[in-house]
Amino acid sequence: MISKKNIAEAIIQKAEIEHEDVRIMTTMVDGFERPEKIMNKEKEEEGGFTPDVMLRSKDGTELYEIDLAQDFKLEKWKLFSRFSNNEKRSFCIVTPEEHLDPLREFLDWNNIEARILYFA
Repeated sequence: MISKKNIAEAIIQKAEIEHEDVRIMTTMVDGFERPEKIMNKEKEEEGGFTPDVMLRSKDGTELYEIDLAQDFKLEKWKLFSRFSNNEKRSFCIVTPEEHLDPLREFLDWNNIEARILYFA
């Protein structure tokens, strides 16, 4: 059974190989600091959202959300999509292959831009 922690560990391992100097933030794996909260500047009183994994390097900022149960989070993902609407930022959703079609439909329907990473 694949867990969110397993996927976070795989993201971290890949980041450490691909980036010389990367700041890794997640609460899913011990030994890392908590990711920064992404705030909605128009609705600061509502607070913000914290990604599952955040990577910061000289190349930019990457946000990762791990969705194993089709638990799509509209407001959170819209905020991450807007945040990543910058050449130095990206937003990725990691999901099982069997969830690809519903996820794509959800993203398209709600005008959310995100890279989708999937596994079998």
